Amino acid sequence: MVYRCKVSAILCALVFSSSLFAASPCPRPLIVGWDTWPPYHFQDEKGRMQGLAVEVLQALARRVDCPLQFAKMPWKRTLNELAQGKADVAMEVLKTPERERTMLFSLAYRPSSVHFFVRKKDGRWSFNTLAGLSKLGPVALGVSRGDSYGVALDQWLKTPPAGVTVDVAPTMAINLIKLQHGRVDLLLGDLFATQAAIYDLKLAGELAPLAQEWPTQEAYFAFSRVSVSQQVFQAFQQALEDLIKDGTLKQIQQRYLVSRP
Repeated sequence: MVYRCKVSAILCALVFSSSLFAASPCPRPLIVGWDTWPPYHFQDEKGRMQGLAVEVLQALARRVDCPLQFAKMPWKRTLNELAQGKADVAMEVLKTPERERTMLFSLAYRPSSVHFFVRKKDGRWSFNTLAGLSKLGPVALGVSRGDSYGVALDQWLKTPPAGVTVDVAPTMAINLIKLQHGRVDLLLGDLFATQAAIYDLKLAGELAPLAQEWPTQEAYFAFSRVSVSQQVFQAFQQALEDLIKDGTLKQIQQRYLVSRP
């Protein structure tokens, strides 16, 4: 009798585990291409995946019951492998008509915006339009080489008005140190990425963003049309919609505005 019970228990466990696997819409782990871009996706000192986009995607995967496999690769290779079906998912993707031919785009999970950052002790910056800023000059404005700040701001930076000098630095960290020491008056930066750099440099007590948001483009998860079924894609879409409705997405975003893991 004891033997039969043991056999039955094993069979029950096998049936139970098989039913769990069958319930998942994913027949295998989804391959997620990524490169280092804090605070959106990066590895901590123990090699664990971290970041705003990583947390959101992992929360979706748990709800959908689909395992993920993160594969580090250059950004262009990630996009190419998605188009070919060699990778399944990419994070922080901007939507274009060309990409939509080979990729399925999720709901937007992060409205992308840039802010002007200032020294907290400098209270003279009160403006909500670019015309208003130009009246406060002379202004030395820090930007990072190669960064885009959205169509309107990019065009404005190409031909800034009199009184506004654009100071181009090779990295965000250099920009922040310049701002700290008063070598620039303001700097432009992606809200989350600049906040992360401020905390890394231990400058949270000195530097802060102005409240005015300057929208750029929203960020999406992109799924390969070749390797990801409509069933799996729609399951992730529903999970993201639920994540937005129940406030979980906002909670994740807020953690990256106030601290770094």
